[in-house]
Amino acid sequence: MHLFPALEQRYSEEHQSAGEAQRLAQEIAFAPIVFQVSRLMLKYGILAQLSHAHHGLTRAQIAQAANISDYAAQVLLEASLSIGTVHTRDNRYFISKAGWFLLNDKMARVNLDFVQEICYQGMFDLDATLQSGKPEGLKVFGDWATI
Repeated sequence: MHLFPALEQRYSEEHQSAGEAQRLAQEIAFAPIVFQVSRLMLKYGILAQLSHAHHGLTRAQIAQAANISDYAAQVLLEASLSIGTVHTRDNRYFISKAGWFLLNDKMARVNLDFVQEICYQGMFDLDATLQSGKPEGLKVFGDWATI
């Protein structure tokens, strides 16, 4: 493989500490959950609510505004704390910088929608695709040879 010099430097050596590598391994393990929780935080408008609430919102306020149960709000908010898209203080929730970018960065939104609508379910069959050499995941869309 021929890479540009900057990429050659980046990909030819280990640049992470053991702790950073361990954290990345955990992020990879939980990536599908992170993706779906973050997508639902956008879908239900929770990140948008928080972006306009400079003094934060309580879980009850979030549940009511998003028209979801308290349980649903609790699950999404607790997961989002771990993900890093929200933070909390004095029983109120606030959007984080990462949450703000997820909400406002057009490329992030386009990529999130593309992965959800086109890639997510089909990727369950990646192993079969690699074994057969055919796009096995396309079956989620119908009986087509290509997308």
